[in-house]
Amino acid sequence: YIYSFIVIVIIPSAIIFYDVIKEARIQKYAQEFFETRVNSVHRKIISWEKIDSDSLIVIKAYLTGNTLPSDSLIKIQREFVKNAPISNLKLDIIQTELNPEIQQKLEASIKEQIMAAIKANKEVMQEQQQKIDSLTKIINILKADSFPVVQLTNEIKVFVPNIRKFSLAKAVFTHADSLRTDTIPVALINFKIPKNKYARRQFYKSRKKYLKKISEFVEKRLQLDTVITVPLK
Repeated sequence: YIYSFIVIVIIPSAIIFYDVIKEARIQKYAQEFFETRVNSVHRKIISWEKIDSDSLIVIKAYLTGNTLPSDSLIKIQREFVKNAPISNLKLDIIQTELNPEIQQKLEASIKEQIMAAIKANKEVMQEQQQKIDSLTKIINILKADSFPVVQLTNEIKVFVPNIRKFSLAKAVFTHADSLRTDTIPVALINFKIPKNKYARRQFYKSRKKYLKKISEFVEKRLQLDTVITVPLK
């Protein structure tokens, strides 16, 4: 059940979380690259967008101000790709001419959009982290409620070799007079019944002793207060 739970819930959440992290890394890298390698008093990136294709992520940036020579433009674009945080990132710079007033308005609009995107990404990351923390707690609870049945069975066989099947799980008991409930581990045990009549009679005489030994062993082994043992036919 735990592994099914992980596949259905945890893995999709992890994928979403990874995508958010990747988006933030691209955005941070592009912004820092433009500020340090492109923007100056003579020219500036006024807007950029991310375009996803099947195998490539293209950053299309709009540059205003003094025109860059084609060789400088190619050099900048190659440097962007070389230092990119992911392998399939490409830069496409489009040079435009805008008057100062329009440029200022665009810059203000772009800053506002960037701040909104950063805030949205932060909220998504916080939400995903909360989901992961919550799911981790649930998994820990599920683990706490499970018992190492296979290992216990092998250990019990050492002193009760005629055991055939062993199962251990928590059961909820309700008191009819008070409706109070107790959760107590219950062990279901199936023994190998001897075919010989004499051996079979001896087995049934000793079965209570076997059940008591198993109960005491499991209580000590798992540090439990009480374990109820129930024989199966």
